[in-house]
Amino acid sequence: MTEGPENGKIDRRIQRTYQQLTEAMGRLLLRKEWNQITVQELCDEAVIRRTTFYQHFRDMHDFMLWRRKDRLKEFSAFIAEDDPPKEPGDYFVLLSSRVMDYMNLHPQYEKVVMETGERGIKMLEAFLRHCADEVVLRLNERGGMNQENSAHAIPVLTEFYVGGMLAALRWWYANRKPCTEEELIDYLRRIVERNREQ
Repeated sequence: MTEGPENGKIDRRIQRTYQQLTEAMGRLLLRKEWNQITVQELCDEAVIRRTTFYQHFRDMHDFMLWRRKDRLKEFSAFIAEDDPPKEPGDYFVLLSSRVMDYMNLHPQYEKVVMETGERGIKMLEAFLRHCADEVVLRLNERGGMNQENSAHAIPVLTEFYVGGMLAALRWWYANRKPCTEEELIDYLRRIVERNREQ
C-alpha cells in the first residue's frame, strides 16, 4: 500500500475516499465475488478516478488486505471496551454477542453475509477466525487459565469454542435469524455452562 490510514493521521478527503471505496465494495459484493471485481468496477461504483485508487493501493488484493485489516482493527477496538471474563468459554460467548452487535452497526456487511449464500458465510467465517486470533492473544496475555496448566490448553479450547461459535453463527445467519440474538446467546451460554460442569 502506498498510503493508508495506518500511516498516521489522514485528512478528510482521504477518509472520504476510503469510505467511498469500502461502501462501493459492499455493494459490489452483493453481485459477485471479490476476486472477480476489477479496479475499474470498484472505481466506477465508488465514483472515483483510477488514479486516485492507485495513489493508495497497488491493486485489488492490496485494497482487500487493507479492508480486512481495517475491519479487524475496528472490531478489536470494539471488544477492547469489555473486561475479559475469567473463563475462556465465557469469553467466546461475549465474543459471539459482540460480533452480532458489530454486524448490527454494519448493516451493509450483514446484508452481504445473509444475501450471498455460502460465499457470504465464508467471508464471515474468515473474519471470525481473525477475531479469534485476537482472543487467543488476550488469553495468553492473561498468563494461563484457572483450570488448565498445559501449554496446549488455550489453542485446544480456542478451536473448540471458535468451532462452536462459527457453527452457531453460520446456522443463525444462513437461516435468516430464526431466533433472537438474546436467545442465541442464551443457548451458547448454557452450552458453555454445561461443558464446565462436566
